[in-house]
Amino acid sequence: REDGGFGLNGDLLVWNPILEMSFELSSMGIRVNPEIMEKQLYLCGVPERKEYVWHRMLLDGTLPQSIGGGVGQSRLCQFMLRCAHIGEVQHGWYDPDEVVVLREKGIKLLGLGEFDEDPMANSLHKAKNAI
Repeated sequence: REDGGFGLNGDLLVWNPILEMSFELSSMGIRVNPEIMEKQLYLCGVPERKEYVWHRMLLDGTLPQSIGGGVGQSRLCQFMLRCAHIGEVQHGWYDPDEVVVLREKGIKLLGLGEFDEDPMANSLHKAKNAI
């Protein structure tokens, strides 16, 4: 940019001890379009991320431009509950190849019926267990 800045998002980041890396809690409402994403990936030195499912879908026009604007509730829950994957706190669609890798690491995703044997889940259903 002319003012010397790089034009990257001004997101709220915290250190995530589970993932041992920075973790984005918020979006400042900045639009992400294919041109900006390519530039950001280049500036950050991670062009290989263009091959990630979400990135690829945005870049090829499958997904519309995304906008944010505030603290992500699911991201905050993921951070506060010390979960390794957002799918542990929100239901969503997951790349089948990613699901296999996550299962191998013992990470259970909501919506896939993987929480029946979870002792914490049992405490949430006391009425069912009392019968």
